[in-house]
Amino acid sequence: MRNPECLVACPLPVKDARPCGVHGDSSFESRPFVASLMNKKIHTLQAARGLAALMVLGFHAYGFDQKFLSHAVLPDLFTFGQTGLDLFFVVSGFVMAMTTANRKGFADSAGFLLQRGLRIYPTYWIYFFALVTVQLLLPSLINKSGRHIDLWGSFLLLPSEALPLLVVAWSLTLELWFYLVFAILMLAPKRTVLWLLAAWLASVLLYRAFGEVPSDVYQRVVVHPFSVEFIFGALAGSMWVSPVGAGLSAARAVWLSVSGLALVVLACMFGTVDGSDVISTASIERVVLIGAGYSLLLLGMAAVERAGLRVWKPLASLGDCSYTLYLSHMVVMAVWAAVWLSGLIAIPAGPGSSAVFWILTFSSCVVYAFIAYRLTERPLLGFFRSSRSFKPRPTSVSPSPT
Repeated sequence: MRNPECLVACPLPVKDARPCGVHGDSSFESRPFVASLMNKKIHTLQAARGLAALMVLGFHAYGFDQKFLSHAVLPDLFTFGQTGLDLFFVVSGFVMAMTTANRKGFADSAGFLLQRGLRIYPTYWIYFFALVTVQLLLPSLINKSGRHIDLWGSFLLLPSEALPLLVVAWSLTLELWFYLVFAILMLAPKRTVLWLLAAWLASVLLYRAFGEVPSDVYQRVVVHPFSVEFIFGALAGSMWVSPVGAGLSAARAVWLSVSGLALVVLACMFGTVDGSDVISTASIERVVLIGAGYSLLLLGMAAVERAGLRVWKPLASLGDCSYTLYLSHMVVMAVWAAVWLSGLIAIPAGPGSSAVFWILTFSSCVVYAFIAYRLTERPLLGFFRSSRSFKPRPTSVSPSPT
């Protein structure tokens, strides 16, 4: 579940774009127009993050509604909110490819990993240590089922047989793996990157088609099907900064968007998304159809935005705090549940009572995310950006989760 993120890499300054043929590099990444594409903020990506975070919130709310409330009121449609996680991975791949197009070499690769680590861990650790404190003082509130908790693995977001203390953080482990792969790709010649992405895609698909789910947790991360969605997003991002993306007309962009949305809808209609556990694996049909659908949708909508479409500002603003929303929504939901089930709010049981609970809970999750982003996440980002040891290149896309 940027981060879930979305999670944006550090983009490139205009000065890094070189004319074709410099140092023998004739690939499209070195052309000047690439820099102009990357230096213009794409509000579509921010809106996609905001939408993805709301979808994941709705999916988790649906499960809670069915399990704990005496009168379930959320419709089955909320099950498809699980694809918000798919959207996060696609957005992450798109932005990784777009913002690292002109970066290469060991220094850029190491800097990229440092920046990604500083983007993920400090905000995450706020919630990790908060839950550790509650775990020490009131363990029954955190771990009612008595499941094993790997604190060290949770702290470092390492692959583990046990779920992390903050359950949604399992997706951040996948994100960190994707960042590591991209850092390695930055060491390869630019003209080979697309081929390497294609090879990565083919290897994951072939393994999942003919192999079994690995027993080793690290191997499960390496061949996890969600890699397919990240790669699709990266291919779409690579196309965006290519001559093909730069010349994409508004009519073709609309066609791409409609086609992508149709793929996602068809995938949901034919049962590829059923609310099942996706932590260890997911179906090939799901990641191919949903991943390709969201990739086409993002690419098309980004081009439509370039043609003049205005993105709904509140949704784009929600994208700014989507990492905080992703990390915090289960905690906020649990707090409201404890208050509600304790009887402190005396409302007669029934569908109306459940509806009031969800109105209060959804509102609280969003409001908290906006406030916490401004009081914690954004100041942390500002601190690291101003630090002499952390000087990312100017960004055209605001950072966020998965």
